[in-house]
Amino acid sequence: MFIVDTGASYTITHCLEDFTHPPSKLPSTRIQGIGAGLAVEGAGPAKYILRADDGTLVEIILHHVLYVPACCIRLLCPRQLAITTGHEGDGFFSASSTNHLVCYGHTITVPYHASTGLPVLITAPGITAYTAFYQVALKPSSSPTTTVKFQLAPPASSRVNLTPAHWLILILHERCNHINMGTLNSWIRKGHFLIDPAVARCLDPVCLACQFGKAKRHSHRADVGSITQRHHVPGAGVSADQLEAGCLGRMMTTRGLPAKQHYRYCNLWVDHFTCYIFPIFHVSKDVPEMLGSKKCFEDFAAHFHAPIHSIRADYGAYASQQFQQACASAQQDLKYCVVSGHWQNSVAERHIGVVTQTAHTLLLHVMAHWPGVVTEEFRPFAVCHACTFHNASIRSDTNQSPHRMFTGKEAPWRMDHFRVFVSPVFVLVERLQDGD
Repeated sequence: MFIVDTGASYTITHCLEDFTHPPSKLPSTRIQGIGAGLAVEGAGPAKYILRADDGTLVEIILHHVLYVPACCIRLLCPRQLAITTGHEGDGFFSASSTNHLVCYGHTITVPYHASTGLPVLITAPGITAYTAFYQVALKPSSSPTTTVKFQLAPPASSRVNLTPAHWLILILHERCNHINMGTLNSWIRKGHFLIDPAVARCLDPVCLACQFGKAKRHSHRADVGSITQRHHVPGAGVSADQLEAGCLGRMMTTRGLPAKQHYRYCNLWVDHFTCYIFPIFHVSKDVPEMLGSKKCFEDFAAHFHAPIHSIRADYGAYASQQFQQACASAQQDLKYCVVSGHWQNSVAERHIGVVTQTAHTLLLHVMAHWPGVVTEEFRPFAVCHACTFHNASIRSDTNQSPHRMFTGKEAPWRMDHFRVFVSPVFVLVERLQDGD
């Protein structure tokens, strides 16, 4: 994240990983201006990758970027960028509603930050931090001075010095959307996979993708009760919430060229009784798309004779007059959680956290092993895959899957049908095999 500062003389960063080479020391140098007094510990070339409005990735190396560890955020000097590119017409152009940064002739929209009103530029997502963590974790004996890696390469395989049992558990762990090892071992003992149940007695192998992708802060609030106690049938109560991605997602098409529009939002509907998750992806968070999501979920539930009686949601688009009228016409009880009281919509918030962590971990894992093919645009596929596996997995308390509990039918996929997300698949065409 950059703040585009037209008054800055140089680009400033607080992250050592931005540099292509270790920055040169600058003795007794301090910056002036708003951050006057902060020490400059070095300067050097830093590489950044920006995504233009047309989807093109633009790589730029800015020379003499100042390394200021005490600075809380990066500052981008647009004049320095224009001088570096040397391309006629490059620069920063400000307007009342939005801004545009032109780099090598490519236009990049720079929106104003909602709370500060400053123009904020976000680089294209990547896996540099995860790759550095991966390489350091594989070399625990490295000295602290070598923990920062420059010109990172895709990580090597982590399955070194593993026994066959550990290797098998790790493969199942990756096929099962990086589920926690305790749940996976219980599934192995119950015979959901055609392997020796004794494998579950082995020590759990460490998955580096989970260590990085699922890291989070502990909850600050203890259990304050359940909002699902009175819901004992599918559809009796559902929770809804929106998931906003920090990057654009590719639309799911099966023919033709990729769509020019991209997904940015996902609306999750979660049934209280069965924990069934129904994701719907959106281009925007406008009310018409929200109403379309609601109707799509209601049609799906009605097909399995599970009409929706009660909806719990946050404010925002759910508090619009059109959404309230749609609930009233369907005779649905609509409840909201208080402002900043997200624990009152805990079912949706909990499942959004699970889906987000799983999708994040899946993307980190596959982007590290298949770079150049899989990008952050595959996020909607990862979210959909995470929801599909959740709905097909067997719950320990009921010994049934959420899909079975919500629809009354067995899920079309067993847990042993799943493979590692975005695995290459080859289809045998019998006609070609026969020589025709």
